[in-house]
Amino acid sequence: MGSQKWIDIRRAKVAPEHEGVVDAAKDAARVAIELASLRESAGVTQVELAGRLGITQGNVSRLEHRDDVYLSSLRDYIEALGGNLRITAMFDDAEIELDRGLGQPPLGGGPHRPEFTKGRVQPAR
Repeated sequence: MGSQKWIDIRRAKVAPEHEGVVDAAKDAARVAIELASLRESAGVTQVELAGRLGITQGNVSRLEHRDDVYLSSLRDYIEALGGNLRITAMFDDAEIELDRGLGQPPLGGGPHRPEFTKGRVQPAR
């Protein structure tokens, strides 16, 4: 097999069976850039953040580069930077702010699906 120019490799189409892997890698890279950018914009080093979280600097780096982060870890990371994590479920006709504590059981202790009408949420019965 001969060598190829990088530009030719970049322009080559990805086989359909590998598109999911490529997309996941791109998403992971975006998350890593976003978390590191948040930390840097707050003027905090990985070492400082590690101290606030009670973990090692290496674990902060791994967290920033993971392709799948637990919500509780993300919440702790954001709070250690002085922020608050808010999650909103977006539907065609409604937005639902999921403001309950992350990691908490659903309301009523069982499956929870709120009833909602255009733009407003009604608690599950």
